[in-house]
Amino acid sequence: MFLRLLFFITPFMCFAQESKTVYAFIGELLEYKKVDYIEYYNLKKKVISKVTLEVGDTSTYYETIKNPPILMDEMYLAKYKIIKWLHNNVEKDTIEFVSFDHYGIPAAFNSKTPILYLGYNEKKGEYFQYKYQFDDAFIYKNKWVGIYNFRSNFISEYLIDDKLIKVRISYNLPEEFDINNSEIREKYFPSKFYKIKNNRKTTLIKAFDVNDLVEARVKSINK
Repeated sequence: MFLRLLFFITPFMCFAQESKTVYAFIGELLEYKKVDYIEYYNLKKKVISKVTLEVGDTSTYYETIKNPPILMDEMYLAKYKIIKWLHNNVEKDTIEFVSFDHYGIPAAFNSKTPILYLGYNEKKGEYFQYKYQFDDAFIYKNKWVGIYNFRSNFISEYLIDDKLIKVRISYNLPEEFDINNSEIREKYFPSKFYKIKNNRKTTLIKAFDVNDLVEARVKSINK
């Protein structure tokens, strides 16, 4: 009886443990462009060939309308130079991928040297950015470190504070960020990591080893 039960539940256990493949690297943006997803994937509307059906008409006399899916996000095609592979090296010097963002140009494109997290769609034969998933990276004393930001709130349970690295890195706050709102300030730029002066001059005082940050991010993606 036990063996029969084990045989029954094993496939479900294996399926549940299947993880997403994540390709992570530090990169430098080479180029990007906004694309129309309907044209990019060739999702054209079919046209009705006969509007009024008559007695005796069959489906061969007309085509049904098939609307492409409604996409609430903007789609971008990006090309990056690979500076350093951090997870699942695919032996490329450059890489192209698609990125979707509900708010416009993906924030990662504004980062000088982001850590990017990609997946691969075998059916479409293309890499894609896991939505909104990236981290900022800097070189400090000849070593790559990862910066904590509000996106890290989603991976905080996987990060170990004991492994924090003390740094002193000048950091430019986003222009739209209101430093006078203490609640927002602490949420997006925690005082444990950032020292912000009234003139907006900011110093990053603690960071993570990029490998620890990537490990946490990969776990979060597979959560």
